[in-house]
Amino acid sequence: MVTITLSRPFKILSAVSIFLCVLLLLHHTRESGDNNTPFQHVTSNDVRLQKQHKINRVIAHLRTKYVANRTPYEDAPPLMILYSCNKLPCGTWVQRLKDITSAFYLGVSLDGTAYAVDMTAPIRMDWFFEIDPAGSSMTTDQAHHYLQLHGASKTSVAVDGSLDNASLASKDFKAVYQKEGARIVQAQKLGDWHQISQNPILFKTLKSYDLQTLTEQEWFVVARRFLFAKPSGWFRQVLEPYQSIMGGRVGPPRSLSLNDPDTRLTQEERTLYRIGVHITDPSQAHCLAKYADLVCKKQAGERKCYLFVSASHPDAMQAMRQAIGDKLTIRTVDATYEYNDLDKPFSGSEDDAKVYYARVIMDWTILTTMDHLIGADDFIETAAWVAQVPLDREAEEECQAAAN
Repeated sequence: MVTITLSRPFKILSAVSIFLCVLLLLHHTRESGDNNTPFQHVTSNDVRLQKQHKINRVIAHLRTKYVANRTPYEDAPPLMILYSCNKLPCGTWVQRLKDITSAFYLGVSLDGTAYAVDMTAPIRMDWFFEIDPAGSSMTTDQAHHYLQLHGASKTSVAVDGSLDNASLASKDFKAVYQKEGARIVQAQKLGDWHQISQNPILFKTLKSYDLQTLTEQEWFVVARRFLFAKPSGWFRQVLEPYQSIMGGRVGPPRSLSLNDPDTRLTQEERTLYRIGVHITDPSQAHCLAKYADLVCKKQAGERKCYLFVSASHPDAMQAMRQAIGDKLTIRTVDATYEYNDLDKPFSGSEDDAKVYYARVIMDWTILTTMDHLIGADDFIETAAWVAQVPLDREAEEECQAAAN
């Protein structure tokens, strides 16, 4: 047997070589993480990714288990919860989103119950968003079909105006509706959807979807993913000129996997830092502009800063433009779109109505894609829930105090 003895210099050289190889491997791994490889997605401890994984798990449960809407077209499901708005007033865009979310979870929590949005005043939801995936909610046309089918019987269609927080947290809805013989329940003004999680009768169904693991804000994110996240063909075309400020994509990726290529950071998300602000009072413009510039300097790093401005009326927009000057690059929805929320009446064709109300929906949708948001009202708060980014509430509150 031959014994090989390594010299001391050779041992040292071998150790150095191994050390250099380890350093090279670590450097390659870090570069791969920066380039957003699947390895970086899987092993990252980033809080935002962890939250998204938790939310995606609930969405996956709902996609596979919530099958109440797969019912024959010639007959209504045993029970259907219907968010209805066919006559003004029904509230602003954001108020409707909240009521739609509460109605959705009421349907989800009642086992075997279907759900639909019946909104025709002053627009239809399906003009702007598609149900995703199809079948997770009934369409407005299906809802109208069932209303006509069972509307002849006064007991088959019930209008429930008592869906406040106390009722959502305690009421045995299924027993009540079965006793009344109701097949379709129409509702418009509802309490907070998270109150449903306090209802001991409904908790078992909610737990099967892991909804109890989510916060109130995350419930909203899940409902949005099904009902008002995927743009319709028309609305997608409207949003395409803003694709860059939206982070390089219009609408959410189909896949829920954080390892899927469609979910990786886009070039725009890696190179741009996008701040969103919603202004309602022109007197706050200079203060908000100062905060936006400060956020940019502190947070953007090597990324190029953009400021997307959403305003409730033209005067507020003009004041913000003047206050920003050349400090930041501003993006806004095109001036051809008017400043109208959904609580403002309109009479005209479908095409005219789409354009008339487009701005408020475009503003909100674009804000949901930002890296940082500044504001304090429900409009930007709900956008921050979806974006899962910091919301600088104190900025607007201080600006409001300064303006007064």
